[in-house]
Amino acid sequence: MNPDTLQEAASLAKAVVGESNSAPCEVVIIPPYPFLETAVREADGSPVSVGAEDLFDGADRGAFTGAVSADMIKSMGVKYVLAGHSERRVVFGDTDATINRKVRKILDEGLSPILCIGESQEECCGGGAIGGQLQRKVLRSSGSRWKPR
Repeated sequence: MNPDTLQEAASLAKAVVGESNSAPCEVVIIPPYPFLETAVREADGSPVSVGAEDLFDGADRGAFTGAVSADMIKSMGVKYVLAGHSERRVVFGDTDATINRKVRKILDEGLSPILCIGESQEECCGGGAIGGQLQRKVLRSSGSRWKPR
């Protein structure tokens, strides 16, 4: 979901809600931060949930200009948060360690992470990176003994 205006966000959220009543799976819309409240309002009373694109994995309180805390997200009725999106990794430099901290923070705050796992074309053609990403980002923090093949 990548609308440019509040009106586009409302229209898109309304359309997703309207088409989701018979969906055979859970539907989650994840708009940019300025449109979260609008998406929550449009999804109210429907089976559609709303997620946030990211969260600040540092201190819970304080002046962190531009950062969005778990409390801010929860106060809007949002239940899901993305972690590890390729744009966050490429554009903002999120590392496996950063994503691991974010996933832990999301879980600690009672939210549900949507862990994005992907690989570049080079990684895909060279044997894959998904297992390694999963191991580093999630399973290491849970104490799992799972190993990628």
